[in-house]
Amino acid sequence: MIDLKYIKRLRLQHGWSKYYVSRKLEVHKDTFCRYEKGKLTPSLRVLMKMSLLYEVRIDQLLNWDDA
Repeated sequence: MIDLKYIKRLRLQHGWSKYYVSRKLEVHKDTFCRYEKGKLTPSLRVLMKMSLLYEVRIDQLLNWDDA
């Protein structure tokens, strides 16, 4: 399961808007908003881009550290 609070916290820590991140991920802003709200699951491609953008491992985005 994707850690929604962590994804939002990373964006806010960097001081980035939803629009900025959506452009970097090459998705529509509404799509990114749906990711943060848990209404849509990002594809593996988008997760990889998030990982690179935020400089974190994919398992951190997925909250697999505790598993």
